[in-house]
Amino acid sequence: MITEIKITPLSFPLAKPFSNHIREITHITGLEVKIVTVVGIVGHGFIYGLHNMPHDEIINILESRIFPKLFAHDIVIEDPTQLMSWWKKIWPILKLQQHTQSELTALAIIDIAIWDILMKDKKTSLNKFLGGEKNTVPVYATSGWLSLSSDELIAECKEYKKQGVTAFKIRLGHKEDLARVRAMRDAMGDQFILILDANQRYSSEEAIQISKAFSSFNILWLEEPTINKLDLFDKIKKGSIIPIALGENIIAENDFIEICKNGLTDILQIDLPRAGGITGFIRILEIALEYSIPVCNHLLYELSVSIVSAYKNAYMLEYDRLLPSGIFSHNFKVIDGCIQPPDQPGNGVELTESALHQYGLSTNTVYPNSLIQSGL
Repeated sequence: MITEIKITPLSFPLAKPFSNHIREITHITGLEVKIVTVVGIVGHGFIYGLHNMPHDEIINILESRIFPKLFAHDIVIEDPTQLMSWWKKIWPILKLQQHTQSELTALAIIDIAIWDILMKDKKTSLNKFLGGEKNTVPVYATSGWLSLSSDELIAECKEYKKQGVTAFKIRLGHKEDLARVRAMRDAMGDQFILILDANQRYSSEEAIQISKAFSSFNILWLEEPTINKLDLFDKIKKGSIIPIALGENIIAENDFIEICKNGLTDILQIDLPRAGGITGFIRILEIALEYSIPVCNHLLYELSVSIVSAYKNAYMLEYDRLLPSGIFSHNFKVIDGCIQPPDQPGNGVELTESALHQYGLSTNTVYPNSLIQSGL
């Protein structure tokens, strides 16, 4: 069924570097995988992130742990439906083995490509296949970097507003946090939505104090106030004046269940790579749906929009302008503050050949079926 797999490491330079309290970011790094099938369908998997993606490490994990499963000697897969059925059997096993970001990314990128194959075979979009609950999703701008001055924050916010975007996220950790938020509120008016992202930097006591200090600015939510500990989430949720959002750094499915069951967050944010791809994203989203908790994505809005908008607990989409324009076959345009999910068959996210050529770090690494079955 699978004839070969192609891998392309990618790096997209930023026109203007930025920083949060963790690091300065000059490039957005990513990885693209193509799974070529004997029936002519090509599955595309694309992932990027703010961290410096360790391409060699991820490729090694693909080679040693995931490819052998896909090309197992005793498994005969003749069509895309059988491929997905087989993948759903081995995905939980591989997911349980994941312990690092690189392992999760390797799992996720193959999962995304296999979903692309299935959707193309069924001649439907990912959004429609999952139920297509909503035609559009409102977005919030993810920016507010610590390297930006207050004037730059306001100018960037006004640029987003021209697209109809009415919500803007500000990073905390600047020595002038309070003044920066006050300047934003004064410049944008009382009706404009402001969001605060703590990037896990506070203790539970500090987070509660932060919520009190910023409560007069009509903040939609305080994001990632502390490290991933359920008891700390519980303390903050009970003590915070501002609604809480978290989830992007959670990995274990049981943790998501506990968070939702015990009401430890007001909004759940799901990260595609850490979830293990589309399969994991759907599992977590359905847990949140069971407990009526609104869901947002964490980054990768291009793919996340098709999943989030398929469910009735879709809340907002985290939207950024990190990647160069015109690199995808679909135009993910914001209209009146919303994004519409792609309606073409597949997962909706395909890099153009010119983008792969321009931003690829090396020639495609090609793994033919025969090579993988022989043990690479």
